[in-house]
Amino acid sequence: MCNEEKSCPYCGHIFEDTNPIIEDTDTAIASTAIVAKKQKKLRPLFLVLTMIIILGGITTFVVLNLNNNLKKAKNYYISKDFDAFVEIEKKMSEEEKMDFAEYLEKDVEHIGNDYSNDTITYAETKEKMDTLMQFAQDLPINNYKSTTEKINALHSSQSSYKEAIKKERKGDYEDAILLYKQVIEEDSNYSDTQEKLITVKAKLVDDYTAKAIKNAQEEKYESALDYLETALFYVGSTSTSRKTLLALQEEYTQKKEEQSRKKALLTKKKEIKTSNINAQFKNAKITSEIYPDDTSGFYMYYKSKDTSEVYLDIQFKLKNSSSTSIELEKLISDITVLYDGKEKVISYGSMYSSGSSIDTVERWSTLSAGKEVTFHFLIILPTKLSESDAPLEVEFYLDGERQILVYR
Repeated sequence: MCNEEKSCPYCGHIFEDTNPIIEDTDTAIASTAIVAKKQKKLRPLFLVLTMIIILGGITTFVVLNLNNNLKKAKNYYISKDFDAFVEIEKKMSEEEKMDFAEYLEKDVEHIGNDYSNDTITYAETKEKMDTLMQFAQDLPINNYKSTTEKINALHSSQSSYKEAIKKERKGDYEDAILLYKQVIEEDSNYSDTQEKLITVKAKLVDDYTAKAIKNAQEEKYESALDYLETALFYVGSTSTSRKTLLALQEEYTQKKEEQSRKKALLTKKKEIKTSNINAQFKNAKITSEIYPDDTSGFYMYYKSKDTSEVYLDIQFKLKNSSSTSIELEKLISDITVLYDGKEKVISYGSMYSSGSSIDTVERWSTLSAGKEVTFHFLIILPTKLSESDAPLEVEFYLDGERQILVYR
């Protein structure tokens, strides 16, 4: 039986009868009505789905269009096309700008890591960071400052390491140590630096020890002790070398004192020169009377009024070699008197004579430039000390120069 076109009695929809078996017209019409009703129910659902798809498409278009500005901004940044970026930046929303700022923050981190891993040079790093901040403009790049500080610290550390190696090769061990100590833990050279510090310190200790011994052999004990002090500073507290250095230090200190004492001992006609005076030691004696230089005619002299006291009179021929007057009262300082090996508390004073006159040194007493006098430094002693044979020693400073008088 042939297919026949039929229409729905309710909606007029035309459809073919594909079922040749159905002969009953009423049955066919009933079946057709059922299909039409089902299609009528599906139409609102179809419209809803269509609207959802359209809205989704619009949303996708808007998002893609917005993201297109951000994508272009990133591409212009990568290609360093700042002029093009300025134009697209005008079209970017605040949200897009914040997304771009986050993108730049991530790149700051990448640049910092690349430099830390020696992937790029400091010059390349600086160029990249400068470019990044040019594109950032007023956007907040929160990790820029901290990352830049780390990069600069690492660069300084690497520079110190390279310079330290040069100094070490030249034998400038102290400078090399100072530079090696500036290498930071984040530097890939840090482990090597710690090993080099041990080696260079050992070289420095050996070098200064050798210099100390050489200076001591030349009786330059002051310099020898300076070299030893430096060596001790760099040697380890538990090192066996430290004991050797301390023994040398003790030995040289003793020899320095012996040398200083020998130089300070007052011997007859000893010359003493400072920036202010030229002096010559004349003699020293215990007496109760102090006389002027000229006693050939009328003269004045000084005599102790207390018979229980005498003077140890230490005399110098003294000339003011400076261009200005000097205060005589300030010439003597830091006096120590040892009697029988024990320190004694004493009184002292001073006088000066020129020609047949003699005067007590007062606070206002001065000696004009170029003038010459006999200067009497007087130690006041009990009479019983003067009559004893026990050792008597006086140490003092004459215009800053150490002097030692061993009287007996």
